Amino acid sequence: MGKKDSDRVTMNSPFENISRIGDDQVSAIPILISLIYDFPISSRSRIFLQAGGGYYLARDSQSGEFKDERF
Repeated sequence: MGKKDSDRVTMNSPFENISRIGDDQVSAIPILISLIYDFPISSRSRIFLQAGGGYYLARDSQSGEFKDERF
């Protein structure tokens, strides 16, 4: 399982006097499966096949506040 700890982010808009302070957190769990087939043809050669796929369960949580600097 992979996890990115919470980071504090501050963003200011150049067009308006609004700023955002927030905490973002991301986590993911990979589910992977693969098949391997090895077939010897002779003493000097063989066929090797590999196939697979994966599915990732991810979650992103965000919290924060907006501040209007005009007031």
